[in-house]
Amino acid sequence: MSSIHAYTLQGHSLGDFLRDRRQALGLSQQQVATAMGISLSRYSAIEMGQLRRIPPPSQLHPLAQVVGCTPSELLTIAGYSLLGEEA
Repeated sequence: MSSIHAYTLQGHSLGDFLRDRRQALGLSQQQVATAMGISLSRYSAIEMGQLRRIPPPSQLHPLAQVVGCTPSELLTIAGYSLLGEEA
């Protein structure tokens, strides 16, 4: 089982995962926000779980690249299952 899937099984949110990965990589919120092409306040809201939706693909792909996983893994952590997969 990958560490991503273990993370979701432990009941952590997408925001928790992003904060933990960002800190482990030594990145600031501003660095991640810049890589995603969004404002610091919007990225902060993502980490704090204040947004109702997952970022759109144009932001999800750069986010996945920065934190070292795939967009599919981020969707899984956010609680979405992909077609053909069970959550």
